[in-house]
Amino acid sequence: MAVKSLGAPSTLTVRTVFSFANQILAEIADSGSLELDLSECEELDLAALQVISAARTHAFDMGKTLTLSHPARGTLRSVLDRAGFTTDLSPADVDFWFHGEDPK
Repeated sequence: MAVKSLGAPSTLTVRTVFSFANQILAEIADSGSLELDLSECEELDLAALQVISAARTHAFDMGKTLTLSHPARGTLRSVLDRAGFTTDLSPADVDFWFHGEDPK
């Protein structure tokens, strides 16, 4: 099955992330693999990270995959750092967020 891609809006915050979360869930249900493109996302917060993390777990539990189209950088990397997501990373976290490259 082909990998589907889903682009994020420019703002993913607690006020806007709900509809994106629903899109992610629908795409995971319809495909075997989903790739999130966060390159256009200029503003995001912890709510966005929580949705992405939960979607990653949900996809795994369903036997599907969720990936990022690009390693975390810019705003996404900054929010990951501030939220503590980059401390004590598992190998799977490094693969997911940073495409296998150690972020340190």
